[in-house]
Amino acid sequence: MRRILFVLLLVAGTPTGASHAATGVACFKAQCESKGRTCVEAVYASSDACTKTARKKCDAVPAAEKFNCLRSGLTPCARSRNQEQAACLASVQSCYKTCAPFPGKGVNYWCVADTRNGATAAFCTAGPGAASPFEQCTKSFDKTAELNGGMTCESLQ
Repeated sequence: MRRILFVLLLVAGTPTGASHAATGVACFKAQCESKGRTCVEAVYASSDACTKTARKKCDAVPAAEKFNCLRSGLTPCARSRNQEQAACLASVQSCYKTCAPFPGKGVNYWCVADTRNGATAAFCTAGPGAASPFEQCTKSFDKTAELNGGMTCESLQ
């Protein structure tokens, strides 16, 4: 009798179906999105500071040497940003996996946008009929945050 009661309690306490699937998005938004966004924003702030320092250093260089100065100063900034952004993405993907399963037939993305207000990131879902993840994910960003550079969207599945 105790064994049957235990099994019934275990089954009753286990989320299933749509209610469990809906918790995937809620879980990601609560546990992953803010941390991922903070990581991306810190990476871009550091990269911007590195870029400004390199450009300022090269301002005093004669015109004939400016290209080489900028290349040697900016290349480490870009390399560091790419490595740190990859680490942010790996962290987001790991957190995403802990929140599975996710509802529906859409594809979930982690998008990073370089806007006039600075870089930021967001979670979005592109449904089966969506033309591109970029159209869907642009809606995830603040309406006043015009794209300054570009946007990348990585599939989380």
